[in-house]
Amino acid sequence: MLECLINLTPGGDLLVGRAALVRLLLGQPTALGTRSSNPYKGVLAGKLKSREIEKLLAQLVQAGLMIEENTQTLLGGTYPALRLEQPAYDWLAQNKKSEG
Repeated sequence: MLECLINLTPGGDLLVGRAALVRLLLGQPTALGTRSSNPYKGVLAGKLKSREIEKLLAQLVQAGLMIEENTQTLLGGTYPALRLEQPAYDWLAQNKKSEG
């Protein structure tokens, strides 16, 4: 999930809607890309249900790897959005070094 968010927000400052991220990981239609433009689309399809992904996202927020904010829509409503925090980048960098 962390690598998926980095893929979606390379600069790290953009917020991604939580529901859109869950839909992307499940391979459902979303504005976050297609299978050809986003290698993470559908990566959890058939493996986890949306509630389980929501729980994992909540654990990543609690661990301080992501921050969740309520973001304003163009029509004045709000939606929960996620952004990676620096510890997530550090964790990913450390784990990539240990793999290679």
